[in-house]
Amino acid sequence: MSDSFRSLVPAAREPVTPVDLLESRELSPEMMAYLWLAVENKMSIVFCGSRNLNKSRYLDALSFFIPREASVASISVGHEWAVPHGNWQDVRLSNAEEMPPHIWGSQAKNSDYLMIERLERIGLAMAPFPMAAGKSVCSVVEFEDLDDFVKSVTGTAPLMHKVQLTSLNVIATVKGMPDSDSMGDSKGTPHPSNQKVAIITEMVGYNQNNDKIVVNEPYWWEKKGKQSAPHQFDWFFFSGHSFLYEMMMDQKKWSGPEMEAEILRRTDFLRWLFHQKKSDPAEILSELAAYAQDPIAVSRRCSENLTDVVLPIDGAMQNGTPLPRTKARLREI
Repeated sequence: MSDSFRSLVPAAREPVTPVDLLESRELSPEMMAYLWLAVENKMSIVFCGSRNLNKSRYLDALSFFIPREASVASISVGHEWAVPHGNWQDVRLSNAEEMPPHIWGSQAKNSDYLMIERLERIGLAMAPFPMAAGKSVCSVVEFEDLDDFVKSVTGTAPLMHKVQLTSLNVIATVKGMPDSDSMGDSKGTPHPSNQKVAIITEMVGYNQNNDKIVVNEPYWWEKKGKQSAPHQFDWFFFSGHSFLYEMMMDQKKWSGPEMEAEILRRTDFLRWLFHQKKSDPAEILSELAAYAQDPIAVSRRCSENLTDVVLPIDGAMQNGTPLPRTKARLREI
């Protein structure tokens, strides 16, 4: 093992938790439940957005959903991982140019999850290899949006072919909210309007006939008008179709209603964490462990304590009419 790897120890700072992201309204409870399921199913997830946005905070939050028995390797230049996980090996580098050999080094090969502070240049070209080997790679890339990401890495002087890029499963695009007048608190939590997870995109596949990547957009956020919404999460939407959910239904032999029940259980659990103001990372991990032991009993307990909680699930229009939950938002890039 390289001398630069070490066992992760609790850091001085507290990590950004899933509850922090709900409090700052950067994404909705159902969107968080989707990412929770994606992490559990070892999907590779990348957060995409401009360089001035703090995207590493989402990696901290996702780390809470990694199963406790899983092995994790992390690679960073400046990020201080601060998630209490018993089976985590970390490597600290002095610059990004040192990263490529570690992305497919011995420690990464022996891990279930590979957390990378930021993927740049040759590191991006290396990333499909651990993904193709079944590793869950979670990282950040510095592009304005998914279309810019695809164009930049597969265009002139490409870092990878489009078919390689589809080994990424989920891309979450983060957008800044320019009308904010707050710089956030000491924990790095922004004002509610500073930034949002504006869209979650699933990489569906590659169409070789026209050299296009096929994507689906199950979750998104829209700014509606100049006034703030009457409820915190009114403008997050769900299209009604997710290929992750479809995969889970096939694996677990679930019907559509059974899949929706699973999403609602997790959504209620996250809403309950928010409602109870759970802020201690160890306590949140303990609650997640309890949920893993008996999700039905825990979610039932949570839903019974959610009276008048202003964290509705996604999919309601402004007049309260539910959106149809059957149609995929497919497009090609």
